Order: sequence, then structure tokens, then C-alpha cells
Amino acid sequence: MDDDTTMAPTLSLNEIMSVGRDIQNRSSRRVGAKVVEDRYFKEYFGVSPLVVSIVWNLLAQHDLTPEKGEIKHLLWALVFLKVYPKQGPVCSLVGGSNGAVDPKTFRKWVWKFIFNISFLDEVVVSNEIFSR
Repeated sequence: MDDDTTMAPTLSLNEIMSVGRDIQNRSSRRVGAKVVEDRYFKEYFGVSPLVVSIVWNLLAQHDLTPEKGEIKHLLWALVFLKVYPKQGPVCSLVGGSNGAVDPKTFRKWVWKFIFNISFLDEVVVSNEIFSR
């Protein structure tokens, strides 16, 4: 576990969706229908906004959110895990309306979040599965 963890703020689904739309470079282009927005989000990040919220809150509850880690960094990690892309394209992909992300910055945050998420296995994987 990282020594540089802090309690992360609780985020609403709307805040998560907003950051997700920015990463998708869709900040000003809302489809409107919640079902469609959720589908776009899931296609891009691999999970629903609700799952992102649960993971974010679990990281916070177990003091696993990297210091200065933001929801966008968790979303970067989810994109990385979903598509396992080459560095150049993914830095452009997650930059959204801000342009490409620096590769060193991308690697720093993605691996911190992936590493810390791995500590949640005991919280989210039921021992019932293994006792049968």
C-alpha cells in the first residue's frame, strides 16, 4: 500500500459523469437520455458510473486513494485496464478537451490507482466462492 494516501472526497454520480464526459471530449455534447449517457460512459471506461463511485468510495474508506489523486486519474486507470493501449494513443485518448496527457503523469496515476485497487480484493471478493 502507498504511504501517500489520503481520504478522498465523496463524489456524486453527476460529478463522475461530468469528468467522464470531459475525458471523452464530450463536455458540451450531452445526449440527454440517462440510459444513453450511461452506455457511452460504460463503453469508454468499461464500467458504469455507479461502479466507479463504488470503487472511489471503497478506496477512500480503506485509505487507499493516492495523495492528490483525482477521479480523472481513476478513470484513466479504468481506460487503461479496458483497452491496454500503447502509451501515445492512450495519452491522447484520456486528455479530452485539455489535449494529450504527459506520458509520465499518465503512468504515475494509472499505476498508483491500479496498485491500490488491488488491495480491495479482500473487500469485494467473497470468501463464499472459495469455500465451496
